[in-house]
Amino acid sequence: SKIFITNGKEADVYVIFAVTGMIEKRGKMMKEISAFIVE
Repeated sequence: SKIFITNGKEADVYVIFAVTGMIEKRGKMMKEISAFIVE
């Protein structure tokens, strides 16, 4: 889902976190999260 940030248009750099996959760890499914830096 998208979340809009107030005053986001004022920023020069954005850090975006996204779920990019699922892995099994210790018998549980866990989300893989990646961070993207956008100028």
